[in-house]
Amino acid sequence: MRFVWLAGAGILVTEFLPGTPVEGSAAEYRSETYRQAGALLARLHRPAGTSADYTRKIAYQTQLLIRSAEGLLAAGLRARAAEELAGIITAPVELVATHGDYQPRNWLVDGETIKVIDFGRADARPWVHDLVRLTHQQFLGRPALAEAFYSGLGKQPTGAEAGVWHLENLNQALGTVVWAHKIGDAAFEQSGVERLERILAG
Repeated sequence: MRFVWLAGAGILVTEFLPGTPVEGSAAEYRSETYRQAGALLARLHRPAGTSADYTRKIAYQTQLLIRSAEGLLAAGLRARAAEELAGIITAPVELVATHGDYQPRNWLVDGETIKVIDFGRADARPWVHDLVRLTHQQFLGRPALAEAFYSGLGKQPTGAEAGVWHLENLNQALGTVVWAHKIGDAAFEQSGVERLERILAG
């Protein structure tokens, strides 16, 4: 993985990387893939300052998503999501350079080496943002993959990140439901509903 993060300009410069997609390959469920992916993410997550309003902004976006999900979620589930959101305390957070869509479809395998592509959603966010999709996809029922990933990353969410972690999970689950419905992807929409149910059950 080769990149240059120009923090002042808000630009991440990368170069073409050879390899084949991890998603759908034998590498998708190998622990070594996730160890390397975690280590690469640790390199990417360079400090990008402190934000006093990031969580407030995401909370507001999540509130709008709850409204947009009317008719897409059972009334009780939607109400529970609103209650959970209301209970999250917004506070200043440290930001880092995040990928924004960190999962096997954006990883390449070249021999034994894992590489990362597609930085179209890269932005400054809390570091836990990049963990949400993996948590609700490849890590489900596969603790060895999660363990390998966090070993490479060198950390995992703790109580200190509980508020923003919960907020990111709610936001991405609801965003999946609303966006998938908009494009007519029923299966993906249902995956968002199931993700939200898991979050609220936890």
